[in-house]
Amino acid sequence: MELTTPHSLERVALMAEAKSHGQLFCATGGSHVTSDNFFKAMEVPIRKKQIKEMEEDKKRRQYFAKCLLEGQAVLDQNKSDNQFSSLELEKILLMHHVPKKDMGSKRDKLQMWMDIKATMKPPPIFSPWDEKDEAKLDDLRKMQIKLEDTALGRQTTIEQLKVNASINKMDLNELSALEEK
Repeated sequence: MELTTPHSLERVALMAEAKSHGQLFCATGGSHVTSDNFFKAMEVPIRKKQIKEMEEDKKRRQYFAKCLLEGQAVLDQNKSDNQFSSLELEKILLMHHVPKKDMGSKRDKLQMWMDIKATMKPPPIFSPWDEKDEAKLDDLRKMQIKLEDTALGRQTTIEQLKVNASINKMDLNELSALEEK
């Protein structure tokens, strides 16, 4: 009796986690392992790595957006530099991507802010996390892997491009000879 059905997401997931032949046997119920399932299973760890990287990027970009809003809110108060509290200076410095560990005391923070202000350096530009990024992350999480998304699919595309390039360079005699074969 098969534990999973052929070509299912569950089978691909179990095959991706299998570390031994016995685990593969259990995942397939001893039935034939198709190359489609095998190539899709090999893509699962790659997808998991992409998901982890995107989640880290999302967290980082959302943090930068928060720091920018908080820092700008402090600057919008139109206080003189000496009137800023240590926490307000920290928000301004975080907006400029200064690590907390480098900030030190209020005096150090004020000096860092004065240096940034003197150079008229704007906060670093970053791309905010948007709906398009979220949709891409959601698609990766679904693990709907098509054969075209696997190493085999990518190699097939490359080979097709090579064939097309070769055919485009052939003259009429070479094309007719190719048709006869």
